[in-house]
Amino acid sequence: MHAALEPSSHTGWRWTAFIAAVWLVLVAASLILRGEKAIETWPDPDDAMRIVEVRDFLNGQAWHDLTQHRLDPTLPPSDGVSMHWSRLIDAPIAGIVLALTPLVGAERAEQTAILIWPLLPALLLLPAAGFIGGRIAGRDGAILAVIATAFAAFTVTVYAPARIDHHNMQIALGVALIAALTSEGRTRASFLAAGLFSGLALTIGMETLPYVALGGMVIALRWALDGVVWQQAFRDYAAAFALTATAGLVLNAPPALWLLPACDVVSPVYLAPLILAAGIASLGGAVVTGRGGRLIIVALAAGAAVAAVALQNPVCLKGPYAAVDPRLFAVWMDHIREARSAFDLFAANPIAFAGVFALPLAALAAVAFMGTQPARIAGLTLAIAIAIALWQVRSLPFAAVLAAPVLAAAAARAARRAQSLPQVGRLAIGAALSNPVLITLAASIVAGLVLPLSKEQQARRASTAETDCLRRSDYRALAALPPGLVLSNIAFGPLILAETPHSVIAAPYHRNRDGILDAVAMLTAAPDEARALIRARGIDYVAICAASGALDTQLAGHPDALFIALRNGQTPDWLTRVPDSGNGGTWVYRVTSP
Repeated sequence: MHAALEPSSHTGWRWTAFIAAVWLVLVAASLILRGEKAIETWPDPDDAMRIVEVRDFLNGQAWHDLTQHRLDPTLPPSDGVSMHWSRLIDAPIAGIVLALTPLVGAERAEQTAILIWPLLPALLLLPAAGFIGGRIAGRDGAILAVIATAFAAFTVTVYAPARIDHHNMQIALGVALIAALTSEGRTRASFLAAGLFSGLALTIGMETLPYVALGGMVIALRWALDGVVWQQAFRDYAAAFALTATAGLVLNAPPALWLLPACDVVSPVYLAPLILAAGIASLGGAVVTGRGGRLIIVALAAGAAVAAVALQNPVCLKGPYAAVDPRLFAVWMDHIREARSAFDLFAANPIAFAGVFALPLAALAAVAFMGTQPARIAGLTLAIAIAIALWQVRSLPFAAVLAAPVLAAAAARAARRAQSLPQVGRLAIGAALSNPVLITLAASIVAGLVLPLSKEQQARRASTAETDCLRRSDYRALAALPPGLVLSNIAFGPLILAETPHSVIAAPYHRNRDGILDAVAMLTAAPDEARALIRARGIDYVAICAASGALDTQLAGHPDALFIALRNGQTPDWLTRVPDSGNGGTWVYRVTSP
């Protein structure tokens, strides 16, 4: 931590107590305001899929077996779909369940685990944010950064109870990586930590790849420009990164897959370039002393890394999901709500656009007035996060959380000008200027006054169709039926897996290619054609979220589609509506005629 924050061990203990107190407030507010709903409703299908993985693991599925055996199990030669997720998230959730089961029973233990796990990554996030704030603006900046980041963590949904997918941990690791980079080469531990955080982030998921790549570029360029001081830093970072990522590969994949050049998980596609680039830089640094020579070495290392990817799997040069079947984009991926662009969000709801982008943009503007190197590093990462969010709004939580300590540090520097006020007064001013909730609310109010929503936009904003189908109670009627194979809306496949003993043909994961393509084909086909497809696939039940609009684009050219017929209450004679399945948003049908 910055020297201003820990001049003595006593101050260190006080700082730790402060972090703990803020975290406990975050926990209490989250559980009181959101805990009850989290027990009744899954926040997102990914959270439901995570608990399915955890249960399978607890029930004896092997550590290296990441196959979801109830997802599209019937299409030869498949015995399910191999997930691209990591056991590094499954394991701690499973550990909480195992520890609590003897005390409160299995069901209550699982409920407790899904409530508290999303808040545990904040124990890494908050001190990392404080480090960033302290590096930029000293003690006041550190204090305000922790408080503002706690508000941001509460505001974004990824730290809410039951958000047990991996995004909360990825954000915490990403912010911790930026915190390590802001140390400016003062300690070897900072760059060993940067490599550790980078390797863990990639092991958990590829979404953090742009920020991890930025970390490597920052350290490599600082070595090239500043010389000897940063040469050891680069070596430490690369060694820690390579070792952690290699360990992640060994932990995630069985030995048979260690050499598979996959794009969407940690694999040799990413390890080989990293090791090669580090080796070139280390060897080159031993014989080259001038700045120009070091720049050439960095350029050669970068070129070698790109070549290593191209030689193994050139498709991966286009991104982690470049190998996805193009047909999936047309029928599914291009229509995912969180994958839409910021421009689509603005067209649909300018008030929401203003609210979610206000904090990151305000923080980015503040960077322009802070000339320190830590502020520039954080600002560059923030700019990348905003750029990605303009392309796909799913990056907004990371941008919002990273923006909090940056803006808090700027507010602390601005509040220093009020020299006549005591520290408490300056902190109060800074807290008001950097409060994510107030900034988001103010931006939304201004946007509402300047750009009022049309009636259509208001109706879309008020719609609860998708969230209705996330309620666990909607799947009770289906759960009571004998186990079988279910055709459903793609997005709600994980909930069926979590809440029932059934298998599903499709869920929202790119490796489930055949299931997704077939599910869309069945739901958009005319009833007679759909009947033949359903028979060929051995479907036992059809369960639809009748109010969902996720298929609207695909249904536009199919007015006689099975999904439209069911939504309009027109049940084909080969389907029988299951009693009591229409009380919620999910309607269930039994396939009764071959």
